[in-house]
Formats: sequence, C-alpha cells, structure tokens
Amino acid sequence: MKEITEFKFIPLDLISFDSKIQESSDEVNEFIEEIREKGLIRPLIVSYINGKYILKLGILRFLAFKKLNHNNIFCGVVEGECSIEEIKAIALCYNELDDMLNFEDKFEAINFLLNHYNQDLNQISSKTNISSQEITTLLNYKDIIEKIKKYINQINSSENSYFLKKTSQFNLKELANLSDFLEKLI
Repeated sequence: MKEITEFKFIPLDLISFDSKIQESSDEVNEFIEEIREKGLIRPLIVSYINGKYILKLGILRFLAFKKLNHNNIFCGVVEGECSIEEIKAIALCYNELDDMLNFEDKFEAINFLLNHYNQDLNQISSKTNISSQEITTLLNYKDIIEKIKKYINQINSSENSYFLKKTSQFNLKELANLSDFLEKLI
C-alpha cells in the first residue's frame, strides 16, 4: 500500500480534479465558514502522477479555497496512481485524517486493508489505531443501518397503544436519548 510521502503547500492551479464532481454550494459554503473560523484543519490528499497533482480526497475544501481566492493549499502527496479505496485506506491510517471519512468511506478503506493485509484484523488495527472490535463494527455498518431501518419501519407500522406500552418500559432519560439519536439520523 502506498503512503503519503510528504505534506506541502501546492498552488491550487497545479491541482486537477474530476470536473464531473458536482458538490452543492451549501456544502462548500459550510467549509468556507469553517476555514474562515479555524483555517484549514486537514490537508487534501493528492496523487503526483507524471509531474501533475491529481486531487483524490478533499474536494469540498479545495472548492472552498478556490472560492476564497487562495493561491495555495496544504496537501498530503502520494506518489503515483492509486484507487480511491487505497486513498481512503491511507487516510484511515492517519489519526489526523480519518475523520475526513464517513462510515461508507471507512467501510471501503477497511475492505481495502483486509485485502492488503490478508484479512489480518490485528495488523489493520495496529496500522490504523482502530480496535479490532471497532473494525468489525465498521464492516457490519451496512447491516446495522438496515436493522435500524427495519426497526423504525416496525415501530411506524405498530399500533399506537402497543408502542406506548413498549416505551413505558423505558425510563425518560433513555427515551430522550433515543429521541435525540433518531433526530440526528434525520
């Protein structure tokens, strides 16, 4: 697996990216506000191929910097071509970069690492500083999401009196926590 060979500032006009990527201006504006408040928290990840920098991870931050008319941006550089799954795996191996990834990205990264390290969870855990238990949870996240959807559908289709009876078995703090969690899903 490739690694980031260096971190450096690169002029924005030297970085190319897939122009088919269409991100909403709302998402870019959120990054603009974050950049104005805190600066660039995480670098982009680019591949350096035949003398050119190709953006691999961090399109929203890149577009925000362009919109803010910045000239340079801080990047982690990977030498040569690599798949987006490998880039996600590389990001997962850096504590400073892993929160750039959503659950699906982490799922893809873990699957890449499983193939790379011959299914050895201990080696992946050592490389990523993620416990074997959390890795297993990440691998099962799609199943967990489907279970949550199933349970919500069952609750939605149950009779109101049955639902009220079941919820009365919980204390109010647990119900409030469940309500807060479900609100975050929406």
